[in-house]
Amino acid sequence: MSKIVLDSTLKWLLGEDNPPVRYLTLASLLGKSPQAAEVRDARARLMDYPVTREILAHGPEFWYPEGNGFTKSYQKYRGRFWQMIFLGQFLADGRDPQIAQGV
Repeated sequence: MSKIVLDSTLKWLLGEDNPPVRYLTLASLLGKSPQAAEVRDARARLMDYPVTREILAHGPEFWYPEGNGFTKSYQKYRGRFWQMIFLGQFLADGRDPQIAQGV
């Protein structure tokens, strides 16, 4: 693979618009220390990811569904358990009060 392709791919992976991918690229692919400033900064931004914020903004809908809560919790891709899976995939901080409430 050419250096140009590798450089452009790495630049894309390190983009500021996707904190989970940036964090994983720095920590896992590039092997940077967790104490490195850019790794700490990337980790601090994980909860700012727009998808994570959007899920948390709708938290009450997932955590406390009306009607048949059991069925609604398991709705494919929309229920509470799926939202927890997504938050985990985006490396959301489980110590966040909104997430802890849902768990």
